[in-house]
Amino acid sequence: MTAFKVPRRLWCLAAPVPALIVGALIMRQHDVPTSRWGLNLLGGAIAAAGCAVFLARSRPMSRRAATVCACFAAGALAATFTVTGSMGVHRWIPVGPLTIHVGAICLPLFIVALGVLDAFGGKLRWGPMLLALAVAILLWLQPDAAQATAFAAAVFTLLMANKHRARAAWVTALVIAALAGWTWTRHDPLSPVPYVEGIIGLARQSGPVWLVASIAALAVLPLPFFLGSSGSRSAFVRALGVYWCVCILAPLFGHFPVPLVGFGLSPIVGYFVALGSLSVVPQPADDGVTRFR
Repeated sequence: MTAFKVPRRLWCLAAPVPALIVGALIMRQHDVPTSRWGLNLLGGAIAAAGCAVFLARSRPMSRRAATVCACFAAGALAATFTVTGSMGVHRWIPVGPLTIHVGAICLPLFIVALGVLDAFGGKLRWGPMLLALAVAILLWLQPDAAQATAFAAAVFTLLMANKHRARAAWVTALVIAALAGWTWTRHDPLSPVPYVEGIIGLARQSGPVWLVASIAALAVLPLPFFLGSSGSRSAFVRALGVYWCVCILAPLFGHFPVPLVGFGLSPIVGYFVALGSLSVVPQPADDGVTRFR
């Protein structure tokens, strides 16, 4: 029997729909080309279909698979420095006609892998911890203050979920948080795009109803990671919820993409990657502590 009943799966998949629709309608009102908001809707539909396949069956993630996912995510972030940046900023990789914001897609996967590997638990796990530190350094180098802060918040959520925490885990988490704070002081020369970073401003121009609708749609996005069955309340899922909360709030403090409401396929894919991770089932150990196979 699966850990997610059909209504639960449908509710999870429905959570991003208001943000996608409200964002598309706001962009349409402001004469944003159909190729932009239409791509958001199409990408959301395709990503939701893929996510539904994962949510249809609950399964554990092996430590080997988690290690592969963590290394892939870190490698993808490092690959942003192999291509020409934009005004000294390295956050994207071109894939055919698309430009992928790597952090928005790979960090949710990386957070899941860290949770499965128990990177910030009571037992020292130098490999995952050093890889997490390397990712924080890459985000500082890019620079990407929103993703760096969201990642640091997720790391602390993983850390605090453990009753026993190694001293090295505390030190690593504090260094990651310090790097995230430092990233905010680094100059970001890129100008905001009205229908990406400034979509809430466009909603305000459209009227109070659209502003409230966009805020409400954003508020729904983290809910699948905090509500639901016992499996969905495991540490890495709460960490994903915190990560998305920070990503949603970050545009209040700088020019950062507004997830799912603003134009951008990468946050859409990243969100459904996070939703798909709800199918990963924690395995209770004899000592009552939730672990993963």
